[in-house]
Amino acid sequence: MMWNTSAVIFITISMLAVQALAQTQPPPPPPQPVQPAPTQPPADQPPPSQQPPQPQEPAPQEPPAPQEPAPQAPAAPPPTKIVPGVGIAGVQVGGNARAVRVRFGLPSVVVQRGEYAVHMYTRIGLMVYVRGDAIAAVATTSSLFRIQDLLRVGDPAADARAAFGTPSGQAMVAGFQGDLYDERGIGFGIDRGAIATIMVFRPGEGRVISTL
Repeated sequence: MMWNTSAVIFITISMLAVQALAQTQPPPPPPQPVQPAPTQPPADQPPPSQQPPQPQEPAPQEPPAPQEPAPQAPAAPPPTKIVPGVGIAGVQVGGNARAVRVRFGLPSVVVQRGEYAVHMYTRIGLMVYVRGDAIAAVATTSSLFRIQDLLRVGDPAADARAAFGTPSGQAMVAGFQGDLYDERGIGFGIDRGAIATIMVFRPGEGRVISTL
């Protein structure tokens, strides 16, 4: 019985010592959070320090200075104008016949008269007298073309004489007998008292042209 009492006392003292020791030990530190492993950039991507430079926005451009307009070419004569000694409808005496073909196309018919070729554009009533490749004279039988917007084919022959005075002579003008103003570079063929045709040529060459 004495042994049992001593054993109980020993066990009790041991338990008290363990509790006291546990109270004197500091509590364990809290667990540290797990840090994520650093991610590596892809193999084909350079490190941040070697990134290619980003394109910069272009600097604002100043508006271009206004340019001065190009000088205008001299105005061409109206397409219905007859200018004595110069031409008819922009077909000028001394000009190139090829320009006429470009503008009006091929003539309806070409009549050869000696060294001259008469290019007839019957649809517009125009006849171009060509020597070589140069225009020697131009004639018209159309009332569409006018001199100073007043005198034209179909008007009385007296109106031509009132405008130009006494003719320098009588001659054939594009197939009609009429008045020739050689120094002015113009002639009027007359039929039954009216202007039947008007011809323009170089001043002084009327006699040559009238023989065609």
